[in-house]
Amino acid sequence: MYPTLTFDSSKGDQVMLDLLKHIHQYYPIGLPEYYSQPRIITLERDQIVAHKINDLIEQKETAWSLFVNELKKHDWELLDMAPIQFPSYVVHIKLKTPDFSTTEILHQRELVAVVSLLCPYYTIYYLDTHQFRTIRAAHHRHGPIFRIAFKDLLPEFSFDQEALLKEVEELIKRYFPSHAYASHGMLMHRYLSPGIILEGQIGEGPYPIYSYLFDDTFSFKNLEIR
Repeated sequence: MYPTLTFDSSKGDQVMLDLLKHIHQYYPIGLPEYYSQPRIITLERDQIVAHKINDLIEQKETAWSLFVNELKKHDWELLDMAPIQFPSYVVHIKLKTPDFSTTEILHQRELVAVVSLLCPYYTIYYLDTHQFRTIRAAHHRHGPIFRIAFKDLLPEFSFDQEALLKEVEELIKRYFPSHAYASHGMLMHRYLSPGIILEGQIGEGPYPIYSYLFDDTFSFKNLEIR
């Protein structure tokens, strides 16, 4: 007798299955030898990266360049990470907050927006970084770093930055109208079984969905996801 299968048709599950479909489209899951370096074959994923980098070199006007130009109209400190060797666009916006830094801990908050070129989804979240200044090993120049990725701000710690997130998200929707939102928590918490070693990682997985479709260089060490 076959077991009875049930499926929750909630929006989150539908998004999850769609993301999984795109991972299987661009990665040779189950045949890691086809992903080893140097490439045995030219993967579609690599062609997308090459096309993105060529557009950057040739300074072509793209949806991303128009989006970044809109961001530059504001008094925001930007780090445009479009040149990363991954099929996505990433920008970090350094936020101005009351200085919570102390002699022991250096604090910084950024708003991170990522638009994937492998799937029709984007994500956006705050990233708080806490670097300990007084705790360090003899062979390290800097103290340990701990980070928190989140989207919902407590009122007493928001500093009106929800409006900034909403504005950036509206710009993403304007320039990438075919993309839908995917929660960073879902992307970072859900891991796929081991199989291949991504370029930006030091060992075989498992990796979260985020590493496959949004940014394989993002470090999950000392990271709390909310």
